[in-house]
Amino acid sequence: MDAGAGDGAADVGEDSAPADVGLADSAPPVADSSGGGCTPNATFTPYPWKPPTPLHQAACNAQQVASYLTCFQFGDCAPFKGEVQNAGCVACIETDVGAPAHGPVITVGGAIQEVNFGGCQATFDGDRSASSCGARFDDLESCIVNECGDCLDAFEDGPEFQACAKASLTPAGPCTKYDESATCSAETGPGGVAASCTTIGSFLPAWCGPVQTDAGGEGDGGDGGDGGDGGDGGE
Repeated sequence: MDAGAGDGAADVGEDSAPADVGLADSAPPVADSSGGGCTPNATFTPYPWKPPTPLHQAACNAQQVASYLTCFQFGDCAPFKGEVQNAGCVACIETDVGAPAHGPVITVGGAIQEVNFGGCQATFDGDRSASSCGARFDDLESCIVNECGDCLDAFEDGPEFQACAKASLTPAGPCTKYDESATCSAETGPGGVAASCTTIGSFLPAWCGPVQTDAGGEGDGGDGGDGGDGGDGGE
């Protein structure tokens, strides 16, 4: 879950630490205030799953998308959100955890809590249910950040963070029950249907930015709404 330029945490194997799982694409530092330091021993309760809001809302222009990604990375989007001309863009990007559908960034009381990687995945694989690959992806990502987000090298995906993430996925680890199946993990791997869902910088432009002609992993699998019209089609 890294916020902009990182590679995110899509490739999570059962026997190894997640690949490139850092905070840069997950949530800004202020969002992770209850983690367990650099040892996976914190209590974790996932947020309730909600289906994703539609893709291609065109609520933000390219500059707004770039500005949001920059402020997100540095953990302070208050100035961006305080500008009235950005209100519609922010409304697309950020949705409260209690909303009936979740956009790319989930908030609680206006504070960013997690990036909705799973909502992106659910859009492209077509399964928006609470047992979907996307739902598991969100829970896994959030659990690892909750457990290991206070590691000093979390933003660099450093060795301490990776060791903590790996420990969280051991048989007795707190995140093991959220680990993805091989099938789900393959969806966000290279060439997978949701390959673009591993960094917020990859999918935010397609979700809220100007309409693009090539916004998916292997194609645009739909508009992300409940029972949507299929968006721009598949392959």
